[in-house]
Amino acid sequence: MVEVKIASPKDYFQKFDPAVQRQASHLLDTLLAGFPGLQLVVKYNSPFFQLKGNGWSVCELIYDKQGFKIGFVNDAALAFYDSHQHLELEGSKDFQALHFDPADAKAMSLVRQLLTEAILIQEKRPAS
Repeated sequence: MVEVKIASPKDYFQKFDPAVQRQASHLLDTLLAGFPGLQLVVKYNSPFFQLKGNGWSVCELIYDKQGFKIGFVNDAALAFYDSHQHLELEGSKDFQALHFDPADAKAMSLVRQLLTEAILIQEKRPAS
């Protein structure tokens, strides 16, 4: 199977059914509105949230057979490694991920908390 390169972050979700597409669009819009210092970019053929003006990736947002997953990279993943038991380790200490349901208010509260922490960590890094 040939992987098609995506042109924009929202294109990533076009391969899923319409209900997932609507949920993803609402989720992306909600997170971007709640975190004005973030922008949505394509990296590694996936949608990533990145700090405006800094260039550091904060997290990746994907959809897989288990649902939506937010993955934290770099220093944020390392900081979360010991402090957040609800994150699952995937591959190494350089990537920490959380599967969540965007319709679950508790899960979304946790996602917002993790995003806030990751932004604070990444803001301390010099521009890339």
